[in-house]
Amino acid sequence: MKKRTKKVTKKTSTKLVDAEDFKTATMVFKTMTLNKLRFNPKNPVIRTDTTHLGFKSLVSNIRKNGLLTPIIVSSNGTVIDGNRRLTALKIIGVKEAPVVMHNSTSNKHFDELFVSCNEDTMQINACQELERYLNGAKVKATTLVAIEKVREIGGIRVLRQIVNVGKSPITFSIAVGMIRAYTGRSDKIFLRKALKWMLTVGSAYRLKASIADFIPVPRLIKAIETGTPLVAKWHKSYKPITRGENLTTVPEGKTRVHTSRVNGKSEELVGYTTI
Repeated sequence: MKKRTKKVTKKTSTKLVDAEDFKTATMVFKTMTLNKLRFNPKNPVIRTDTTHLGFKSLVSNIRKNGLLTPIIVSSNGTVIDGNRRLTALKIIGVKEAPVVMHNSTSNKHFDELFVSCNEDTMQINACQELERYLNGAKVKATTLVAIEKVREIGGIRVLRQIVNVGKSPITFSIAVGMIRAYTGRSDKIFLRKALKWMLTVGSAYRLKASIADFIPVPRLIKAIETGTPLVAKWHKSYKPITRGENLTTVPEGKTRVHTSRVNGKSEELVGYTTI
């Protein structure tokens, strides 16, 4: 009789910062001229988008109350926390600002500190992570899987377009998986056309919604192959669950009516159709 052995899993613990660690993590409060500060090169562009409502509110707040929180920088002046504040100060016309300079080794891992600082403020979403990935930064494992899945099909150019439209690579990755399973097509040429369709004709949401509504496979493939939009054309008896306009119904004159012979009568097709 074989002797049973108990498998022991080694537990890993997170090392806490002790008093000795704080000695090497000394920070100095000082005033610096803004032209000596360097933006984080891996900071997503949307975080310093001057047209964003949140950014405009930040500028107004600093104009009214001044800089309430100092900018945190590494030893070489690279911003760890405060890229948005630095941009706002430059717009206002400020020449100097209070900063907290991190320890002498912070310039080697400033980006890790940047992520840590911003996780609790303006959350870094999947689209921003994709931009960071394109800039050579590390991203979360779950986001990385989605990015690599899309990149394998469409390459770097598609990833850049996803950033340009401000969408999540995870959404596109899920859509690719759905269309692959639904149509049985896994060739890269077709899947690349599907990505192009999502970016230039429809959207990842529209593609996923049409599959969820059981669009006929030939019609879906044809729409992707020909670059044709998909719209929901429901029977006139269809009633939305919520109040208000039925957003899934195509307005009159916006689409060709597709008919089919059913029991000797001409009937409108129900479900997704093409414009």
